Amino acid sequence: MRFGYGLEGTLTDGKIGRIEDRYIVPYLKNNNWEDGIKNGYNALLEEVCHEYNITISGLNKAVSTTSESFFKVSPSMIIATLIMLYIVVRLIMPRRGYYYRNNYYRRI
Repeated sequence: MRFGYGLEGTLTDGKIGRIEDRYIVPYLKNNNWEDGIKNGYNALLEEVCHEYNITISGLNKAVSTTSESFFKVSPSMIIATLIMLYIVVRLIMPRRGYYYRNNYYRRI
């Protein structure tokens, strides 16, 4: 799917890819083209309504066929991962400008 400049910020390539994977492709794999297109359209419309704070009467809720919890990562998990990565890099990488002698590092 491609969108013009008006919806470029709202419907990014990542969001469109998730909508296709969760709401459209599972129906198309089962040769259920009609429901796949309807469900994808409803998911896109929900996303636009959510972004611009509008309400459309009679809007059918899109049905996701995959779990969304797999893609959610808490901020604390990201911070913990970055801290652990920093510690590992500091342990592996030698200190530049220093050398080790007599149980402590000395500046060159």
